[in-house]
Formats: sequence, C-alpha cells, structure tokens
Amino acid sequence: MSYCVHCGVELAPSEESCPLCKTPVLDPNQPWSEPEERPYPERLEVVPTKIDHRYGAKLASLFLLIPMAAVLFSDLILDQHMTWSAYVLGACGCAFCWVILPFWLNVERPYLYIALNTLSSALYLALVAWMSGGFAWFPALALPLTMLAGCSAMISVYVCRRSRMPALDKVSIVFLIAAAVLAGLESLIDLWIDGEVRLVWSLYALLPLAALSAVFRIIERRPKLKENILKRLFL
Repeated sequence: MSYCVHCGVELAPSEESCPLCKTPVLDPNQPWSEPEERPYPERLEVVPTKIDHRYGAKLASLFLLIPMAAVLFSDLILDQHMTWSAYVLGACGCAFCWVILPFWLNVERPYLYIALNTLSSALYLALVAWMSGGFAWFPALALPLTMLAGCSAMISVYVCRRSRMPALDKVSIVFLIAAAVLAGLESLIDLWIDGEVRLVWSLYALLPLAALSAVFRIIERRPKLKENILKRLFL
C-alpha cells in the first residue's frame, strides 16, 4: 500500500499518479504495471442536466388530446352534433396556450406568450357568448376586460425585465398597475351595468395599494432606512 509523498492520500496499487494532486508514484519495491481491473470505471457516465422541455410539451399535448377526443365523441354520439363539448374543447385549447405552448416553443418570449394567452382567452369568451346565444356582453364587457388584463401583464413584465430602475421602484410601479387594473375593472363593469362610472369597492383596494407603492418608493429613496430594514430582516 502506497501513500502520496505530497498530500498523504492513500493510493490503490493501480494508481500511476496521485488522483488528488497528480504527483507521480515512485515505488522502487513495487514498479507500476497495468492492472487487470481498476477500482473505478474507465469511463465517466455524464448525467444530462438539460431537460427536454419540448418533448415534455409534446407528451402533455398527447395526454390533453385524450379527454378532448373522449368528450367530442361522446357529444357526437349522444346529440349527433357538437353542443356542450365546445366548452370543453375551448377550455383545453386555452390550457394548451397557457401551460403547454411556452414549453413547446422553448424560447423566452414573455410578450408573445401574454399576447397568445390574451387572444386565446378572448376567443374562448367569444365562443361562450356565441354558444349561450347572447353575444352583446362580449364586445362591451368581456373583450375590454381581457385586453385590460393582457395590457397590464405586458406593462408589468416590461417594468420587471427591461427597466433599469431599482428593485423597490419596480415593486412600487407594479402596485400602481394593480390599483389601476382594479379601477379599470370596476369602471368597465359600471359602464356595462349602469352606463356610468362610480368607483366604490375598488377604492378599498386602490388606496392601500397606492399607500404600499408610496412606502416602497420612500424606502428606496432613503438608503439608511433601507439598510436598517435589510439588517433586521437578515438580508
């Protein structure tokens, strides 16, 4: 049994040099020869760390097709034409756009995904309006609400990804965007129901969100206060 003269590591008889520090093994009483079997494999199996998201998306798509086909065939057999299955097929299409499609494309395009999600949601709501026989609420209420959600999501993503402003300023703006979305939500609902805007319940959420936005902005503008808060939070 030999030991490395440099680092003292115990060496197997098959070692020609120290596996730790690469110091050559010189033992006059036991010259090195090629062993029949080494204590470790000659090849190292490298475990792939990259996950094939596209393959997983294809597999998920196949699993999604099973309930879609079952629902469609059941509807055609029972009613001789497509009726209630359209709701399920539309919902599955939305689920594909929301969850599976980003992994299928496997590219970092958040604005594209938000646009596709907004479009798929609008089309599904249009399908529901058409199937229910009352299409008037879609262009006046459902479509504006969907566009409001999509635009606010795009603005929030832009602020968080592209803007060079400090982190707390980004949080402050996101709170303001949330407050604006709530105000827009109540405004659109009031216009649809009463024909005029009267902000009531959204104010209960708008004012706290605006206050939180101001708090984060003040903390970002005061380095000493920010440092003390980080110390107390052990960050």
